[in-house]
Amino acid sequence: METRANYALIGLFTLFVVAGGFLFVYWFAVSEKGQDRLQVQILFRDSVAGLSRGSSVSFNGLRVGEVAELRLDPQDPSTVIARIVIDANTPVRADTRARLEYQGLTGIAVVSLTGGSSAAPALAAEPGAPTPTIVAEPSDFQDLMRTGQEIARSASETLERVNRLVDENIETITATVSNVEKFSRALSDNAPAIDSFLEQVGNAAERIAPLADTLDELSRSTNAIVSAVDPETVAATVRNVESFTQTLADTRGQIDQIFANATAMTGRLNAASLQIEATLDDVSAAIRAVDAERINATISNVEAFSQTLAENRENVSQVIANAATLTENLSATATKIDVAIEQISGLAAAVDREQ
Repeated sequence: METRANYALIGLFTLFVVAGGFLFVYWFAVSEKGQDRLQVQILFRDSVAGLSRGSSVSFNGLRVGEVAELRLDPQDPSTVIARIVIDANTPVRADTRARLEYQGLTGIAVVSLTGGSSAAPALAAEPGAPTPTIVAEPSDFQDLMRTGQEIARSASETLERVNRLVDENIETITATVSNVEKFSRALSDNAPAIDSFLEQVGNAAERIAPLADTLDELSRSTNAIVSAVDPETVAATVRNVESFTQTLADTRGQIDQIFANATAMTGRLNAASLQIEATLDDVSAAIRAVDAERINATISNVEAFSQTLAENRENVSQVIANAATLTENLSATATKIDVAIEQISGLAAAVDREQ
């Protein structure tokens, strides 16, 4: 005996289930509308890939709402406007930050709200704006992607420059590699000589090492000598040298004139060199006949004269000027020197005969 299905009961049960579903949805919607909700507008300057209507909105990691609308800014197509709906009791402040974050490896994006100090005022809409607005910060993923793109671009430019450099200098690079190969081959062929050279260098270093103590002692001795020198004495010596060199510099023109006149005079004296040699012989004979005591007295007089010159160093300039004039006069009267030499020769001969 077959069991008959009561289609009327089945249909009635189905109607009750559908009606219950509609009632549940209606109750849920009414309960949602009954709660206080806050609408906030988020401006994204970068891509919002993975974000859609219904995506979660979190505040410090806690879910507080969802994305209600996504659209492009009609005045700036690079900006995406996301309207979010969050709980009214969410402590959104004027310094609250918003950014896009991704959950795990699924690529699902959520709007993350963070920060906000207790002293900051509550987030409010600007005058004339229907809802308050927050400008989103770039996400960590977007920063990473941007940095990666910049690094890839820089690497590409660097490789392009390297390739261009290699192409332009391929011959030079080839020659350099060849030279390196030749040099390495030469080193390999002369390995024994190199080993011997390194051994000699090591021996020399061992011999030089003991000199460190000697150099140290020499340095200490030098420091002691330098420390013993009176700085005032050194300074006075430097000042005297400076004064003397300044005097020479001031009389440079006169000194040049003296050398010029002396050059002219020596030219004429060279012409009379034969007579001078004969005269010197006669003078030598006369000097041998001179008493030694007189020579000592003369030397004493010369020493006293040099001491007088040292004490009157300031008159050097005037003496040099007078010497310049004197040498000029001597040069002008050079023709009389020959006669004087002859007279001196005769006088020396007469003295010799008397002896």
